[in-house]
Amino acid sequence: MKRSVRRAVLTVCVGVLVWWLALMPASALPAGLVSNWSGNGTAADATGTNNGTYTGGYAPGDSGQQAFYFNGTTRLSATSTNIPTGAAARTVSLWIDATSYSGSQDTYWAAYGAAVPDQAFQIGQYQDQLYFDCDGTGFYGGSFSLNTWYYIAVEQTSSGAQAMYVNGSLVAIVSRTGGNLSLNTAAGTNFYIGGGDSTLPSQYWATGAYIQNVHVYSVALSGAQITQDMTLPEPSAWLVALPSVLLLSATRRVRYPRNRPNAA
Repeated sequence: MKRSVRRAVLTVCVGVLVWWLALMPASALPAGLVSNWSGNGTAADATGTNNGTYTGGYAPGDSGQQAFYFNGTTRLSATSTNIPTGAAARTVSLWIDATSYSGSQDTYWAAYGAAVPDQAFQIGQYQDQLYFDCDGTGFYGGSFSLNTWYYIAVEQTSSGAQAMYVNGSLVAIVSRTGGNLSLNTAAGTNFYIGGGDSTLPSQYWATGAYIQNVHVYSVALSGAQITQDMTLPEPSAWLVALPSVLLLSATRRVRYPRNRPNAA
């Protein structure tokens, strides 16, 4: 292959590589990540050891990924090793696309703890309202639309306040001076996606909900970290493999027979 042709091929490969780097995450998820259930065709915990047992199926999700799908009889159950309990600081976030509103009962999208006042940590909905509940007391995060993807994060700060973020914006905060919830999450319980504690009846389980990228942090994320957690994509398999393909294409030298005829 002529040197000029090889140079042209290398230029194209470098250009594609630059494009690929632009698609890849600029940095890792924020520090303090304890568990990470992507829902992208697996119930495994990509960060910790809390692999899930999932009885449902997967469906097309957001950003080209797959998502867990819950129909009112399915949910994911996982252990809660290293997930914060008591009044410890934490952040729990997820992406949700609900296709129906709950009735007269709360519906939980991510939950753990016990069905005892103040001992649960549950994110979900009450009718058309986003809702956080610690069993008996909670607060709302505003109304939401059906068939729309939302990023929801709820955190407990080291000062004892609770806050909810929706699509990266702070929408609700309950401060210590304003009568914060007396959160005291029970230890040794399972973490559930698509439903609540096992002692709760099935009407608390999500019906018609797509959920993906459920993250648990052992810290209360800052506003900037919330944005980072919300916007960081998880690369597809073909994006991960692309650098090797480009490197091979750019460096491979085609060998011709020694006595090939000269080009006209």
